[in-house]
Amino acid sequence: MEAHYRTQAGAPLVIGGIPEDQTMTTDYALKIPRGLSLLTAHALNAKVAGLEEFPRDQWPDVRVVHWSFDIMVTSGMLMLALTLCADVLWLKYRLLPDTDGFYAAWLPPAVRISSD
Repeated sequence: MEAHYRTQAGAPLVIGGIPEDQTMTTDYALKIPRGLSLLTAHALNAKVAGLEEFPRDQWPDVRVVHWSFDIMVTSGMLMLALTLCADVLWLKYRLLPDTDGFYAAWLPPAVRISSD
């Protein structure tokens, strides 16, 4: 999911970018130093196995998996931000916003209930 091609200790966490299987790199990515090692083993210098450790025919479509994971994480962060905004509004004013935009952020179009 992290488009991590090479085995290394202190592996960075890769966010975004364009994975390139031929060069085994992820271009234009934001890399958090030692982030992947910390997430996988709870140690900054832990060794993380890369895709190079596995036969090429067993690799997933790295771009699809990486981008899908990034979309999932981004969606979760947006939901968390929306929840925190609602919490702040509730604590400060004791009411939630009653606008179509607020409800549209919470519910997909197929689930929305008309108030007509």
